[in-house]
Amino acid sequence: MKKIKIYSILENSDNETTKIEALATYDDKKGILKYSEEDLNVEIELFKDKVIIKRKNDEYDINLEFELNKRIKCK
Repeated sequence: MKKIKIYSILENSDNETTKIEALATYDDKKGILKYSEEDLNVEIELFKDKVIIKRKNDEYDINLEFELNKRIKCK
């Protein structure tokens, strides 16, 4: 697994932003990035036609799926 540095900006529905800088591991065979934000575990799965972001801690578990030009209901 490779180690990479992640920079991200999260924006909520109130237009509040959170900037994140973290050290992640990347499994290039599976196309999965993993890192932690304080008490939150994040996993990003990279596919040819979509991206799935899983954000989980003791309080919640959210899976966000993204495909170009598609509206997707998340779990």
